[in-house]
Amino acid sequence: MEGAGDHRPNNTTQNTPQGTQNTSQDIQTSKTAATTPPRKKDAAQHPPGEEDARWNVEDILHGKSPEELREELQRLVTEFCTHQGKLDGMPPSALRELFDLKERILVASSRLESYYTLRFCEDTRNAKIRAQKNNTDQFLTHLANNLLFFPLWLTHLPNEEADQYLASPELQPYHHYIKTLRKQKPYLKTEDVEQVINTKNSTGSEALTKLYNIITSNLTFPFQGRNITAEEIKAHFQNQDPAARAEAYSSYLTGIGKESIILSEIYTSIIQDWVNEELTLRGHQTPISPRNLANDLPDEAVNTLIATVRKHSSVFIPYFQLKHELNRKAGQTYPYSREHLYAPYAHAPKKTYPFSNAKSIAFETYNSFDKRFADAARRIFNERHIDAHPRPGKRGGAFCSAIDTATTPYILLNHTGTFNDLFTLVHELGHGIHDIFAMKQNNLVYHPPLPLAETASTFGELLLSEKILAESTSREERITALIHLIDGFWQTIVRQAYFIIFEQQAHLRIQKGATKDELEELYLALLKEQVGDMNIPDYFKHEWNAIPHIYETPFYCYAYAWGNLLVLSLYTQYKKQGRPFIDAYHSFLSAGGSKAPLDLLNDMGFDATKPSFWEDGITTIKSYIAQLEHIA
Repeated sequence: MEGAGDHRPNNTTQNTPQGTQNTSQDIQTSKTAATTPPRKKDAAQHPPGEEDARWNVEDILHGKSPEELREELQRLVTEFCTHQGKLDGMPPSALRELFDLKERILVASSRLESYYTLRFCEDTRNAKIRAQKNNTDQFLTHLANNLLFFPLWLTHLPNEEADQYLASPELQPYHHYIKTLRKQKPYLKTEDVEQVINTKNSTGSEALTKLYNIITSNLTFPFQGRNITAEEIKAHFQNQDPAARAEAYSSYLTGIGKESIILSEIYTSIIQDWVNEELTLRGHQTPISPRNLANDLPDEAVNTLIATVRKHSSVFIPYFQLKHELNRKAGQTYPYSREHLYAPYAHAPKKTYPFSNAKSIAFETYNSFDKRFADAARRIFNERHIDAHPRPGKRGGAFCSAIDTATTPYILLNHTGTFNDLFTLVHELGHGIHDIFAMKQNNLVYHPPLPLAETASTFGELLLSEKILAESTSREERITALIHLIDGFWQTIVRQAYFIIFEQQAHLRIQKGATKDELEELYLALLKEQVGDMNIPDYFKHEWNAIPHIYETPFYCYAYAWGNLLVLSLYTQYKKQGRPFIDAYHSFLSAGGSKAPLDLLNDMGFDATKPSFWEDGITTIKSYIAQLEHIA
């Protein structure tokens, strides 16, 4: 999960780059041109002998053309708008019909937006698709502005009237949606101002993140005599050869550094836009507050998480030293330096994971836990909703995109056959499983809240880790598995929490005129805090420019730390309870976004506002490190 790992560009306000206050959830803002030409199949890019795992994005449209979907959406919005000015005193039964219409609008807009988003991710160089996507974005923004009257009316209802609606049986499926929406009341503006903000975002921060993706996804990096993509070079961060690791990091971050002036300027503009909208205009107290509100979390719980992780971050320093010593004893000499932090065990079995093999292991992992999980994973493959291999121009990284309750999620990977790629597949399938289970909810509360969005994915990774540990037959295999597991904890907990600390400080400093050099110094200082006396090459000052979430979705990354520490606690309960836990966990995932995160956790007996909750996860990490020390 180097570089924050996966981004889920799905249709939730939590995951839109700037849309934490998007009140028009009827429309997914992204847009389209008139005609979509027949698609030409690219030349095969998958490795020889591998299946050509390409997704079928046409399923998103459910038999319609983009033009037909666009016309349908226009008709639905026109019908919805006939209720403007007629909402006061509307009986619950009539309001329920309006909510049903709202869902149909959300589904149509999500499909239209997702179709062009996934087409764009297939090939970010495709100028025609970019133009169609931009046109669609503008179209959906226009429709969203027309619908602002409804969420604003719901939000500003007097408490007595709102309580009557909340008590109505007809509106029970939308209870949590209404309550969540009304929490935004202090931060919402008038309808005309919200329309201006929606329009501004589509050509402002959202356009800047598109530019960032275009720049970074088309970079190539010299490595061992040839130019390769970002995904290909990042696979060498865990190369067995120390020289290859050092070359990969140097080439990658030096290459990012060559673009750092424009990337830093893009970031500064995104942050200034965030501050102008979220703090100055809306009145949030801190830069992270709007993300917490969108995540339906109190600041207290998030602050507790970040503070606890920072307090205990040094737990990994003895582990880094131990791994370095293990590799030295195994005959591999290299500096105690950041570019070797992910060094694999020198005596690790030399093994690759072709995609077909990785798929079988993923199915076995989930099936051994519960057949319902494996069946959901197979459904994604059976419907050809996965795009597996890297190609020039393809978006980097990995993500799972959940569109609506009648569309099986889509998964993008850049599988090159590494051990890490195996875990990435299991991780993204976890997202898809979570989304499939949540299809029992209505579309307005379908998507799990961001703090819980990483739960099933990281739980899947832990299942895979335990499977590998249980099946290991030698000291070397167990050491290899433990190193991968503990490296993953640092990546997904400490590293992600420190991204948030960097963002919090960067937002404040940019408001005071911080320069690119000052941001780079800040990043290096925080990295030093994480790794102690480990040497840090100067080019790591550019690393933050290579983290997509920092640009696309400010303050997203604490979801990884939240999800991983939560999973460590959940897994402990699974070991204690067995089958009763599995059924409760299935219900937990099936709830989607129908309850607040703290309420869902409270139902399972957890209080995430207490440091002790997060410290239980830290204790589990210490136990894995102790296992490694014992074996070593």
